[in-house]
Amino acid sequence: MTRGQLSIRFINIFHLVFRRSRKLTLCYTLLAGCIVFFSLRLLNGGLSKIKVMDDVVLPDHQPNANPLSYFVETQNDGALISWAHAVNSKALLKRALSEKQMMLEADIILSDSANGTVPIMAHPPMTHSDLTFDEWLMGVIPARRGIKLDFKSIEAVPPVLERLRVLEQQLRFPVMLNADVLPGFDSPTLPLDAEHFIRLCKLMFPRATLSLGWTTAFRPEQRVGYTWSMVLQMDALLRRLAVDAPLTFPVRAVLAVKGIGPLRWLVDVRSATLTIWSSLGDAVTENDILLLRSQFPHHQVLYDLPAPLRDSLLDHKDLPQAKLSEENLRPFAKDFQPDIWERMEEDDGRVRLGTQSVVLYLPQAAIISRIQHRADGEQCMLLTGVVHFVKNLEAAPTPTDVGLEILIRATPDRPGLAAIRAYLSSTGHMELENLAMPHSKKELGLVHPQECFRFSLVDLGAEKDVYFEVASGRCDGVFKE
Repeated sequence: MTRGQLSIRFINIFHLVFRRSRKLTLCYTLLAGCIVFFSLRLLNGGLSKIKVMDDVVLPDHQPNANPLSYFVETQNDGALISWAHAVNSKALLKRALSEKQMMLEADIILSDSANGTVPIMAHPPMTHSDLTFDEWLMGVIPARRGIKLDFKSIEAVPPVLERLRVLEQQLRFPVMLNADVLPGFDSPTLPLDAEHFIRLCKLMFPRATLSLGWTTAFRPEQRVGYTWSMVLQMDALLRRLAVDAPLTFPVRAVLAVKGIGPLRWLVDVRSATLTIWSSLGDAVTENDILLLRSQFPHHQVLYDLPAPLRDSLLDHKDLPQAKLSEENLRPFAKDFQPDIWERMEEDDGRVRLGTQSVVLYLPQAAIISRIQHRADGEQCMLLTGVVHFVKNLEAAPTPTDVGLEILIRATPDRPGLAAIRAYLSSTGHMELENLAMPHSKKELGLVHPQECFRFSLVDLGAEKDVYFEVASGRCDGVFKE
């Protein structure tokens, strides 16, 4: 019986490569970066369930310990980590310690004093405090609480890291080094120098968790949260600097709920966590927090929230995850099956496969399906997905014709080679072609390009029809045919 081949590639229009395989193959080429969410169904059979790997448990009592492994009573559930936020004064430090909060978050700036310039605990625009960093740290060490140090100036980083280095043997608890190192959407705040901050941390105090975020701004009418461009820029930064420390990404709840797909991909590929935080004035609801909880494994998210939101989270934390997410799952996440795809050899990191999406880069990357499609008339195939062409801010200019190519159906006279080609360009141009028959290319028209394209390819089997349909729309699931 002839076995078919399925291949998806992002290519320049003049670049076409066939790969011999008896498995389904997905190949992509995209200069600017691309995200694809897709599902493959053999209509007379099922697919295996997604397997999510357990969190890697770090050794206890080290500065780079995962808080969930350090505080064993949490049973690997980030909702059970308690936080004291903005512990920037003697009174607030005393209160946080008396309440036995697990994690203490505090802000650090430099300030002039009689003894010279010293790090103090304060959040801009404040410039003074009754608590120096050294006093703060000496108060925390005996209590052995986890700490998150939020740097508000790059000048404050070296003296703080030097003090941590000197006292490292006494730091037998989680230590997070936090800074907003990349610009957020429409944020007026300047980030800290990303490379400088990360290199200082790697050099002076490498045994800590890096907490790397984006500057934020929020207005009630704002529709954009954390975008694919933002998370791709973060991933590129970490790859360029070869960051191998434990990672958490601090994200503002009101924006995170609008960027679940990109954030889920980022924590997947970086084996990281999110630290979701919120300000009292933010327009974030109980449902927003429960939606966020439903979309991430419980060990992937910590919650640094105001008391009302935290109390609501704890009240509902035991609801089944499927029940929480049933009506809110994004269309592209429902049927994505990462365990049916495997990387081609020597992809050099160009395939970045998460649990709900895959990101692919130039010059060419490929993943192979573990499901074998038979174009024999007995089994039809449905491939559906959403593709988002994203500009990579660190790449060269995007070619004018970049697209998605899907290759399927081997035939007896073309064993191991695809016979049917469907193509969708980033500008919305569509084609369908039988590669075994010259001059068979059909121009299917133009779909008005928007943020994303939703596509479906149906193969009814040998000697039968193949249907290719595309709709464009927003990446939140609103599409127009």
